[in-house]
Formats: sequence, C-alpha cells, structure tokens
Amino acid sequence: MIWNAGGDDVITTEGYNYYSYQQQLGLGGGQFVDHGLGQAAELLHAPAPAGGSSGGHGDDQDGSKKKAVNRKEIERQRRKQMSTLHSSLISLLPHHSLKGKRSMSDHMGEAVNYIKHLESNIGELSSKRDKLKRSSSSSAVDQQHSTNTTTDQQLAAGGSRRRNGSGSSVTVRPHSAGVEVVTSSDKGGGFELSRVVEAVIQEGFDVTSCVSTQRQARFYNTMQCQASAANSYIDLTALERKLNHVLSYQ
Repeated sequence: MIWNAGGDDVITTEGYNYYSYQQQLGLGGGQFVDHGLGQAAELLHAPAPAGGSSGGHGDDQDGSKKKAVNRKEIERQRRKQMSTLHSSLISLLPHHSLKGKRSMSDHMGEAVNYIKHLESNIGELSSKRDKLKRSSSSSAVDQQHSTNTTTDQQLAAGGSRRRNGSGSSVTVRPHSAGVEVVTSSDKGGGFELSRVVEAVIQEGFDVTSCVSTQRQARFYNTMQCQASAANSYIDLTALERKLNHVLSYQ
C-alpha cells in the first residue's frame, strides 16, 4: 500500500495504475511516466561511445589486411626475381642439356653438372698448357745449345773464313728480314767490331741489336741486322766473304 501525500488516506495496490498514482502525488500530464520511461529509453537506444571495443577491432582488421598485402607483394617480387635468375641460368646452359627437362629443379641439376664439366675441362687444359710450356722451354734451351755448338764448330774450323793470324772470323746466317752476323775473336776486338758494323751498314743493313758474350776464352759478338727496302736480294756467301776480308786488314 502507498500513503497519501496528506498523511491520512491509504491507497491500496489493487486496481492501482500509474495514472492514479500520478494524481495522488500531484503530478499531472504523465510527467512521472514520461520522466522514468524516457530515461530508460535513452539508455537503451543511446549509441555506443566512440573509441570503444568495436573501433579497436576494426583497426586490427585493417592492420591484418595491410600485412597480408605486404606479404603478397614480397612474395610476388621474390617469384619475379627467381624467374629472372632462372632465365639467365638457362641461357648459359647448352641447349642439348635442356632437352626433355622442364622443371626448375631439373635445370638446376643440369647447371651443377655443366659447372663440374667446365671445371674438369679447365683442369685438363691447364695441365696441357703447363706441359707445352715445359716442352717449349726445353726446346728453346736445346736449340740455343745447338746453335752455340754449331757456331763454335764453324768458327773453330776456320778454313776460308779465317783471314788473319789474330784468330778473328765472321759468320753470316739468315735471320728474319735480314741477317745475323757473328764475330769471334780470341781478344776483345772492339776495333774489329766497329769495322764490321761499318761494313754491314755500307751493304745496306741496319744493325738492330748486338750482344757480346765470352765462352772458353773467346769473345763473340752477335748482331741482328735488318735489310733495307732497296736491298731485296741478300747473298750470304758474298757478304760473309767481304766481312772476313775487312777483318784481314788491320
């Protein structure tokens, strides 16, 4: 039951309604109902506050989408780079090694085999090169030794080439685009050498080099002489005879 505002009457709850209660309390025009129920309606229909849990969930979704896009882009770039490298590798392999092989793994296997094959060839070629170098060096030494021996024999033989009693002589041999003149003497013979050089120049040759050596108490001067354009025909016998004749007069 509810006491009246005047304090004497009692209002029972039987047959009670909000309207009669408003009249008992002196509230007219549905003020009580509008006030109470209006607040309840406002609470029920009020929008969720900004920045709540629903907003955070949306941000997480956006971040996940961005990460997924980044991963896809990275994977796309990786595949593109792999395709470029694969094409470059195929271009270096022999065509016959790619017949019947289409997968990348097959191509990689053929590349490994091809690299091993090249390494083996390089090793064999290096070995052959070293052998040729040794053989060439040995042949050069033998040839030089043979040349020196022949020169010694020719100069020691004397004969028609030995023109004076000083033991000096001249030997002329063909060489490249000219001749090779070798003088031999049992003494330094600087004066003799100058006379031979002068005679060679008079015959139309240019002395390009001269090397002096000493073997077994004898002195040798080896001159490389190049023939001039006007001196197209070279008579080795006549030139040798003339140079020895020069040495015969001191």
